[in-house]
Amino acid sequence: MQRFALVCIAAWLASAAKPFEIQAPVCGNGVVEDGEQCDDGNVVAGDGCDELCKIEPPATPTKPVCGNGVKEDGEQCDDGNTRNLDGCDAHCRIRTLHVRQRHPRAGRDLR
Repeated sequence: MQRFALVCIAAWLASAAKPFEIQAPVCGNGVVEDGEQCDDGNVVAGDGCDELCKIEPPATPTKPVCGNGVKEDGEQCDDGNTRNLDGCDAHCRIRTLHVRQRHPRAGRDLR
């Protein structure tokens, strides 16, 4: 047990005798360090913080794409297609369907 303690103390003293090392910032580790404007935990450009941990300008707004299944600015709905007569038309506007019912015996339209 004493030998184990002596080995641990010797290892601690050896590490404490080393001069402090200054480490350069690491972009992509999720920690904003000296010289970084941002660090979002990755090195992918296009997400607001680039691969050099610099803030990117905002992306230019894109025109909404009707039929992609995502309701975007300017769309009332987006059901993932551009078919009409399904409640959301080909221009992503809500459309109410008017369905006429037939009288079961007389065969004429009810109003």
